[in-house]
Amino acid sequence: MEINDSTADDGDIDPGCYVLDIGTRGKEDKMWVRAEYIRMFEFAETFYAENACNTLSPCLVITGQPGIGKSVWHWYALQMCCAQRKPVIWYLNGTCWLFVEGVFRQPTTFDALCYETVVWTLVDSVDTPSGPPTGLITHGTRHFIIYTLSPTPSRWEKINQSMTRVVCVMNPWSRAEIHKVASFKAAGMSFTAINEIFDHLGPTLRLCFGNTRSLIDYRRKLDEALGRLTLGGLEDMSFLHESQALDAVSCKIYMLKCSNVDVDSVEVDMTTITPFIASKVAAQMWALECYELVCLFNHWIRLPSTRGMAGDVFEPYCHITFSTRIEFEFVPMVHIGGAKEPQWHLSHTKFPESPESKALEALRVEASSKTISLSIDPSRVVDYGTDEVTNGIQVEADVYYIPLKANQVGIDSFILHNDTLYLLQMTTSAAHDIKEKLVPFLLSLKGTPSRSRWHFIFVKPSLHILACPVPKCTVLQDLVLYSAEVEVKS
Repeated sequence: MEINDSTADDGDIDPGCYVLDIGTRGKEDKMWVRAEYIRMFEFAETFYAENACNTLSPCLVITGQPGIGKSVWHWYALQMCCAQRKPVIWYLNGTCWLFVEGVFRQPTTFDALCYETVVWTLVDSVDTPSGPPTGLITHGTRHFIIYTLSPTPSRWEKINQSMTRVVCVMNPWSRAEIHKVASFKAAGMSFTAINEIFDHLGPTLRLCFGNTRSLIDYRRKLDEALGRLTLGGLEDMSFLHESQALDAVSCKIYMLKCSNVDVDSVEVDMTTITPFIASKVAAQMWALECYELVCLFNHWIRLPSTRGMAGDVFEPYCHITFSTRIEFEFVPMVHIGGAKEPQWHLSHTKFPESPESKALEALRVEASSKTISLSIDPSRVVDYGTDEVTNGIQVEADVYYIPLKANQVGIDSFILHNDTLYLLQMTTSAAHDIKEKLVPFLLSLKGTPSRSRWHFIFVKPSLHILACPVPKCTVLQDLVLYSAEVEVKS
């Protein structure tokens, strides 16, 4: 299963981040200024400077996962504009409020062409759900529209006809950021409780600090959303070239995230929000026919934006296939010593040109000569849960073991055959590590052979690359790493 096991130490915490005291009556009095907020504002400044003098006024569309603070960003942008003595308009309840040497209500009869400069204008979809008001986006407007909304392209499509528009995706909160906010927003709440919500429901601030009633209601809606997943709906989930959107159903299951820190990056990934939800999606996948899984996999794997989601299909496809017959060839992975952060690489394809490629290629050729064929007809399938893990599983030969939940970090299944323990990790990612949380589980297994007969196999689709950082844990370093290719076909 594709797992992003972030910790509180790897969050997007920048030295420029701080707590902003808004002091607004009836609103939150404090907010955490995220690094993402700062980057977004700096990009807006650059975009404005480059396009303010153009025939078509600039327009910045800020979208992203619901609940990540896109609307709250307006407060930060307003504060920054006022601090810089920059004229700025806040569009609220059908009225333009101009902040410049005071706050003024713009008359409805006022002609925006009278502005001497293009004015920053903050518009939120909460006030204008169908898109920015026509009067603000007409040809030749003197407004620099910054429109925040959930990922619904139909709302911003018409803007492109009259303005120079760019769409930016705001990234979700990190665990570390939510921990920062907890210090002043939920001081009495334990990090354990926050982490549990984060790991189950995702990086949404209002959920992590939510009360019992709101969480019960959200979980109910999540179950309803999962129950309404269909093959057609899953195939339609793609953010590529703004062709699709995340609706009220899919936004509880999948999230958008830029592949790099450039806020205007077109490299936007769509992934399952959490491993917990991914396990729920995988359970839904089991109900699909094999040919349906193949169609869905082929649809998602070809798009960069949905390649991560293809892993959610690849895993159940492998489970269904391996439940009756496990048949593939696996090859030792290779690595060279001396590197600052050494990595294992699979040996199926020739290495691209690099300073290390000559040495790696020699190792790859040698490893290829050690290819091993595996053919097992499992006697039965056992789905194991938390209780079995706690008590220690008595491993039986030729039984295919699958975790019931996404609580087994590091492997997706295992089987004991001919006194060899095969640990299988399905992945479509180009990089995948082995979590140290796997160690206690492996040591709890009963009836297994010595570690020298443990084979950790990354199972990949055909013609895909893979790198795995060399584990720092000595127990994991003793594992022999292999990779296998499985063709997804009906």
